[in-house]
Amino acid sequence: MENAHAQNRRRLFTPAGTKGTPGTTIQSVPYNTLIDDLTADANAPRPVTAGGTGSTSASAARAALGTDNADNITSGTFADARLPTTMGGKSFTGGLTADVVTVKNVSDRVIQLANGGGVLRGRVVHSQVGNSLHLQTYNTSGALVNQFYIGEDGGAIWEGFYCRLGGAANNTEIQLRTNAAGHSYRMLGDNGGNIFIQRSNDRFVANSADLVKWNTSGQATFSQQATFSLGLVLNGANQGVELGAGSANAPFLDFHSGATPVDYDTRIIASGGNGASGNGTLSFTGHMFFDRNIQIGTSIYQSDGNIQFSAGMSGYGAALSNALDARAVVYAGSTRDELNLPIGWSVLVVTSSSIDRNAAVTIYLSGTGQYSLSVSGSPLAGTWRVQGSFGGAGYKATRTG
Repeated sequence: MENAHAQNRRRLFTPAGTKGTPGTTIQSVPYNTLIDDLTADANAPRPVTAGGTGSTSASAARAALGTDNADNITSGTFADARLPTTMGGKSFTGGLTADVVTVKNVSDRVIQLANGGGVLRGRVVHSQVGNSLHLQTYNTSGALVNQFYIGEDGGAIWEGFYCRLGGAANNTEIQLRTNAAGHSYRMLGDNGGNIFIQRSNDRFVANSADLVKWNTSGQATFSQQATFSLGLVLNGANQGVELGAGSANAPFLDFHSGATPVDYDTRIIASGGNGASGNGTLSFTGHMFFDRNIQIGTSIYQSDGNIQFSAGMSGYGAALSNALDARAVVYAGSTRDELNLPIGWSVLVVTSSSIDRNAAVTIYLSGTGQYSLSVSGSPLAGTWRVQGSFGGAGYKATRTG
């Protein structure tokens, strides 16, 4: 300040007659003028050019010196205490490093990510209305395309088309924890390309039991009992269902069709087997109904009850109905000259010829009350064989076919 005053004094105008002369009397007017000038200079705002601030208050001094404008600060840094706690929108062209970033707003809290051209490509949004956290992706035009969000109710939704896990040389899994007792489920893909659905009672710490396994050929193995409430459809070509453990056991299929719950209403069960395909036994418990033919081996069991034999029945035709139609019955008709008598029916034939027992013969009607081996009337239908003679007057003959 002394230097500033000295510099200022060198710039003061000294009125004429104010310099004293040794041995002379000081005049009051010039002296008082000089004192007034010094007083005014000492109490008036000192200009910046004279080392002052050009002001009479702190705020005016800061304005005069430019310390109220951060643009005038060209070196050094500000302490955190000097920075405002609330700031408006800011743009950072470089990196931003912080331990914690807090975004506060009375509506949605948003962090936006844009490319160099200012096009929005992604956002992190905390929704005020739904109290959910959204991770959003935008296309090159800045339009929303997909989002993943987590709600306060514990739900998570991904609106994209797929979600990929893994891909490295290790197992990949998704776990479902159902309650606090440790019961959990997971879908696991191993490094061999197999997929498992497993159950655990200790959060898969040491316990995991397979429920279903799909191998790399697409075959599924159910290690536990499976219930299909809407049915099971296998619509691929050459598909099949295999039951059994590969050791001695009795796999079965149970059907429930009654209104009262029971162990089963009908059952198909397999047993036996000797290591060769097709040598086991399949048993059916319950009533069976077929509205179409059934083929067992080379024979056909027809829906009307008839049986078609592939090699036929000697003397009876190919079907059971042929044998039944020709079965031995009592003729109940009253036609005197009946030619088609039933199998097993016997007649007495008058002849003097000698005929061997069981020899096939053709029998003819003779008159109104006899049968003859001579052509005397119409022949009887079917095959007839001699059963023996009676008193040399004739033979007994029976229809055998």
